[in-house]
Amino acid sequence: MKPGVEISAWSDQKWVRGISHIGAVSEVATAWDAAVHVWVDLALSDDRYIIDATLRTNASPPLEEMALRLGDAIHCFRSALDSLAWSLCHLDGAAPAESTKVYFPCTPTEAKWKNAAKALDSMPEEFRERIHQMQPFNTGPGSPLQLLVDLSNQDKHRGMITGRANPSTFQIGVHTGGATGARNGITNGLRVDFLNPEMKLGDGVPFARVETSVPVDLVHEREPVGLAYFVTVGDLEYPLGDVQLGLIQLQQVMIFVREGHFPAQPPAAAPSA
Repeated sequence: MKPGVEISAWSDQKWVRGISHIGAVSEVATAWDAAVHVWVDLALSDDRYIIDATLRTNASPPLEEMALRLGDAIHCFRSALDSLAWSLCHLDGAAPAESTKVYFPCTPTEAKWKNAAKALDSMPEEFRERIHQMQPFNTGPGSPLQLLVDLSNQDKHRGMITGRANPSTFQIGVHTGGATGARNGITNGLRVDFLNPEMKLGDGVPFARVETSVPVDLVHEREPVGLAYFVTVGDLEYPLGDVQLGLIQLQQVMIFVREGHFPAQPPAAAPSA
């Protein structure tokens, strides 16, 4: 079934709009990080073998703006799937018995699937079976469809999507007669011990202690800190990048339902007579 030919292109148009919103989430974070709202002040000990890093911040990360944009993406992806179900229920002039109940189901059990599938009574069986195969109880943990539904319910019924930002990476520039540096580990004789194991973001928080194997001549007094963003899904947290990737993978669900194969797989050859 080709969008815009055999069925409406609306589902793909909503999909493309969702992708633009997904990109906007990262753009908001990148622009905020680039303004260097979070950094560490670095202080060298008298014996010149220890550098203490203190976290500094002058603003709060734009979590609500990012949540709004992620919610826009989720709405578009949810609409894309529902639109696909609607189109497949109206092929060749068919009409469902209860059109107001037509949507793309996401069910945790076979029993609930059977109940939800009743609304797809006018959909050809081959498409209904493909949707059945994509249900979370068939695909197992990590289902992009389940991720979408969980986030959609959270966005619509539980106030807002929530998340947090943690200080993640920072660079230490030191001079010891030459130049060297370290990033979150042991590099060129530098050892970093984090004093903030939960990586909480706060102004004036002792963040890390760096020990050197040679005395330091000079340390840069201020270095920017990168942030890692996380999204709350139910009782769990996931890196923002994992959530974005999971939502993007919903396109494979749409293609499978329409065409019977995933994008990386060619369609099965017709049996010979």
